[in-house]
Amino acid sequence: YMFTKQPLDDSLLLVMTPSEYEKARASPIFASVDVDRLLNYPNGSPGFYFARLTYSANVDEIFAAEAEARAKPVVEQYELDGQLVEIAHSQFDAGQLKDIFDGDIFTLARGLEANPLVFEFTFPTPREIHSLAAVFGAMDDFTVTVSVWGEGTGEPTVYVQNFRGLPPDPHIEITFDKGPSPVTKVRLEIKNNLAGERTNIHVREISFPK
Repeated sequence: YMFTKQPLDDSLLLVMTPSEYEKARASPIFASVDVDRLLNYPNGSPGFYFARLTYSANVDEIFAAEAEARAKPVVEQYELDGQLVEIAHSQFDAGQLKDIFDGDIFTLARGLEANPLVFEFTFPTPREIHSLAAVFGAMDDFTVTVSVWGEGTGEPTVYVQNFRGLPPDPHIEITFDKGPSPVTKVRLEIKNNLAGERTNIHVREISFPK
């Protein structure tokens, strides 16, 4: 209800935790949050709010502006293989960059909503890269697109591979057998083919094997 406009009428009663209730009450998306009933925990603290919501009159404009803001990439500097690299990526709603470069598949970053989820690596000093390896959360049908720019090349070499029916937490590797070398920029796109434009894509690890 806070990402896209959904039907709201008096027959719809939503059950919210205290944090969800406060978030809805503070949001300009809703003109009103009317509580029908509050169910407390045994210790007397608020447990669940049973409430009816009403959208603000300008909710369409608010949703459009928020969607535009969420679509903007986050640009960070990260030390990768001894080099400070600029990494532009789709927004996360869990985890951070270090969780996908720490060699631990039990830590991860989760995309907020982007499908495909995008990472773009810009190397200030061109480096030899011959493949990209990654571990994702479970997806039954997904496509990985890797665009690779070389020093002095205007157009990238593009590698596209579709994966179906892999086991949970699939490990994939794409070899750059058509070059270029050395590499100045790599763009990685992960698309869940069984989801729409909004979904949560989990990335456990990304690396450039030597």
